[in-house]
Amino acid sequence: MDVRPLQVVKLAIAAAGVAGFVWMLTAGFPRGQAKLYTYGGIAAVVLAYMGADYLDQRDRRRRVAARLAALGFEEAPAPEGAVHYTPEKKHHSFGVVLYAEAQWRGRRSRVADFKYETGHGKANKTWRNFQAAIECPPEWPEMELDPPVGLASRPISQLFGEKGARTGDEAFDRRWRIRAADGEGALVLMTPALRAWLLESPRKERWCIRGGWLSCTWGRACDERSAERVLARVAMFLSRAGQPAGAA
Repeated sequence: MDVRPLQVVKLAIAAAGVAGFVWMLTAGFPRGQAKLYTYGGIAAVVLAYMGADYLDQRDRRRRVAARLAALGFEEAPAPEGAVHYTPEKKHHSFGVVLYAEAQWRGRRSRVADFKYETGHGKANKTWRNFQAAIECPPEWPEMELDPPVGLASRPISQLFGEKGARTGDEAFDRRWRIRAADGEGALVLMTPALRAWLLESPRKERWCIRGGWLSCTWGRACDERSAERVLARVAMFLSRAGQPAGAA
């Protein structure tokens, strides 16, 4: 696993902040002075970390864009609905920070690096995602394939809804939840070879078929190697899936 230089800088800033805080507690400063130094130190560490993170993410996107360009992708503004993302109740500030398209391995393909936020103020958190999508047969049923969500984390609107299509493969059904209006059509795609392959998937991976596109989303920021790997996984899904009646 490659470590970017700015990742090391961020770790060093965090470690320095912890060490500084411990030192403040043990230095024996007068209460008022200690409070001033503590607040000032916290502000300095937070600003330094935010600056390093901004530079790190910019460098990461530059590396990803360069690798995608080498694969034939061209950056462009993201068309409306091109990214398979359905906001949940606490999500806000969705934004696509990198979008590119290409004719890759003989099929129209697209990739997107996007983010959204949850919480506000001190509880605010930015979630980074990378998505690769390849055009699939238009006859494929629309569906979402993601890890099951516990009752405590499930939106109220889903508490009494369908549990999803079941393949009868106990290990697969525990690992994945299939949500589709056409459950039978979705099950046709889930061949034994595809199910076995998906059982080895990364934990933060999810899939979607919508509008004639198959997408794979990783719930984390990707470097240039991981971005290419996500693309390859979409191609692998296409090669292992079953074909509904009438699909090309």
